[in-house]
Amino acid sequence: MKSRSRIGMIISAMLCAMLLALPAAADSGATDTRIEAALDEIDSPGLERYLASLNEAERQEFLETKLPVAETISVEPQAPTDDAARRQAARASSTGSQLSLTASGCWTVRYNDSNQAAAGNTVYTYYTVLGWCSNGSSVTSAWLADADGETATPGWTYNGVQQSDSGVVGNQGRAYARHRFTFGAGGWDVITQDRCLRVRGFASSGSTGEYICGIY
Repeated sequence: MKSRSRIGMIISAMLCAMLLALPAAADSGATDTRIEAALDEIDSPGLERYLASLNEAERQEFLETKLPVAETISVEPQAPTDDAARRQAARASSTGSQLSLTASGCWTVRYNDSNQAAAGNTVYTYYTVLGWCSNGSSVTSAWLADADGETATPGWTYNGVQQSDSGVVGNQGRAYARHRFTFGAGGWDVITQDRCLRVRGFASSGSTGEYICGIY
C-alpha cells in the first residue's frame, strides 16, 4: 500500500503538470479523475520506475492513450445450436416477435468487453461465450463455448484465459473467464490486469453479462 500511495502522489504531480501544459478543455477535470482512479487500482512496483523513465510528452501519451480508464460491455445476437432452438428462433423471426418465455433448446451467446483510454481509443478487448440448454422451464446444462481477447495497442499483450468455469446454478446456465493483459517495456511487465466476464443464460432463453469472477 505504501508503494501505491507513493505512486499516487507522483502521478498526481505529473497529471497537474501535464494538464497545465494542455489547452483548456471542458472535460479535463473528468479525464484527470479517471486517470487517477485507474492508476490507483494498479499494484505494480515497476510502474513508478517506468513513468519516471519517460519524458513529459511520453508520459502524457501513455496516460491519455495507453492506460485503460473505462470499459463497455456489449452482446451479440443469441444463436441456436440445435433443431429445437432453431425452430424457436425461426418461429420468432417469422412473426417478428421475441423468443417465447418457454423457449426450449440449446443456445450460445457472446458478450464482449472493450476497454478505452482517456483519449477514447480502444486499448484492448475480450469476450466470453456461454452455451446452455433448456427444456422450457429448467436449464439442463451449460458450458463455456469460447473465450478470447486481443489488443493492437503498442506495449500491451493478451496473455489468454487464466481461469474459467461453467455450470448450472440456480436454474441458470453460467460461464466465466478471467482474461489477462500485460503492458511491457524494456523486457519486463509494467502492468498486469486481469478482467473477468461472466455470462448467465436463463430457461426463458434470455441472458446477461457481468464483471464477476466465478459462477456462484
